[in-house]
Amino acid sequence: MQSLLKKFDILKLNNIIFKKISMPKAYNPNDTYFRQAKKRGLRARSAFKLEEILEKFPTLMRKKANVVDLGACPGSFLQILAEKNPGGKICGVDLQDIEKFPRNFPAELKLIKGDIYEEDTADQILKFFDGKKADFITSDMAPNTSGITSVDQFRSIELNERVLEICDKQLKYNGNLVTKIFKGEDFEEFWMGEFRDCFEKTKTFKPKACRDRSFEMFLIGIGWKGEREQKKSENEILEEMTEEDYLREMGRL
Repeated sequence: MQSLLKKFDILKLNNIIFKKISMPKAYNPNDTYFRQAKKRGLRARSAFKLEEILEKFPTLMRKKANVVDLGACPGSFLQILAEKNPGGKICGVDLQDIEKFPRNFPAELKLIKGDIYEEDTADQILKFFDGKKADFITSDMAPNTSGITSVDQFRSIELNERVLEICDKQLKYNGNLVTKIFKGEDFEEFWMGEFRDCFEKTKTFKPKACRDRSFEMFLIGIGWKGEREQKKSENEILEEMTEEDYLREMGRL
């Protein structure tokens, strides 16, 4: 009887330990980061995600850089970018209105309400940077969540494919990118098959400010190769070519 009780106690103890290790913390909208953000006058706790990334990878943004922040509302990333980039030029883009900042904002700022995929929005960004491309792009964009994990993760992949399309048009050669993604079963294919080919160096990073139960993480691209569209076009041409056309092109016919 005593041995059975001991076994029961061990199982009970193991169950308690397992729960402590595996169970994520309960969602708390007013957590430490929320309170710190309010104290510092930051518009959202997400500011600490970018702050940690820039502290971990300080070479991502050079001094007085031209920076584009995608999905900028409510503006927390813009605040951190301005703190780290005084004297630089920052363009925040979102489909929603972004509340204006005080005049003493430490960087030259332009807020655009619009769709980043539309030509007019792209033209406004280039005009703000005097026709030059951005040195650094950040994206905290996320899809409208459905509550179905696999669906939301796939939509996040699609959104990041669009981010790379934006880099084709807006990011200078050797520029850098930080973008949020939901990690799921389609992640490895996108990460290995598409994202890593676009940059000289790539990293994945999950800041401490990301909630424990969240699948979100950030992809970091260093040294944009600037060849994505060219490679895509070349692949499309090759797919359309017949074997005879290919051999003729290679001088074998």
